[in-house]
Amino acid sequence: MNSKYFLATICLFISSFHTVRADDRWIAFRNDGTNHSNAADLPVKWSPSNGIAWQKELPGYGQSSPLLWDGCLYLTEVRGPMKNQSVIIAIDSSSGELKWECPVETTEKDANYDQRCRAASTPVVDEAGVYAFFSGGDLFSVSHQGKLRWKRQLTKEYGKFQNGHGLGSSLAQTSDSVIVLIDHEGPSYLLAVDKQTGKNKWKVDRKQRTSWTSPVVANQTVASKLL
Repeated sequence: MNSKYFLATICLFISSFHTVRADDRWIAFRNDGTNHSNAADLPVKWSPSNGIAWQKELPGYGQSSPLLWDGCLYLTEVRGPMKNQSVIIAIDSSSGELKWECPVETTEKDANYDQRCRAASTPVVDEAGVYAFFSGGDLFSVSHQGKLRWKRQLTKEYGKFQNGHGLGSSLAQTSDSVIVLIDHEGPSYLLAVDKQTGKNKWKVDRKQRTSWTSPVVANQTVASKLL
């Protein structure tokens, strides 16, 4: 199947057996490493005709995990033949209605095809908004109302990413920082960015390497406060 087929048929499914509660949250990849959710009574069987509350086709392509915060699902995707736009989408978790979308022009455009990552990095969310990173080099934050708070272009600051398949590392977070891991065939680094301003809190250079692992903050107190 070619990429055009996938772009036309990406769907999001929510089971009708589970009503999303106000305290249900999924704030990062693997829920910030906790792998825990407050969801209960989830179904073990479903099909295209049974157990589906709603489904929605999306205009772009995303390989990241969705987030959930106070009844809102947040997703990321790329659009266009050269990943021309990097997009955060907000969808009502009960109805599937599109609440808003925030497209950003991709800094380092790259052919949109199967062998390269396409919005593979899962974002993070907290009470202030959503923080997303894309392999085109763009790191940015959006409020819960869909307004751009700040934006960084990491490839312009620290050089283009050198990797045959792109980057797949998801973001991690603390109460005040977003953690970005850049491991590739060029200068690699671990970066902590202030959530409020988008400015560096610190940057640690790493040996040149290729990996797609995601960092985890080994501090359960921080994770429990966010949840």
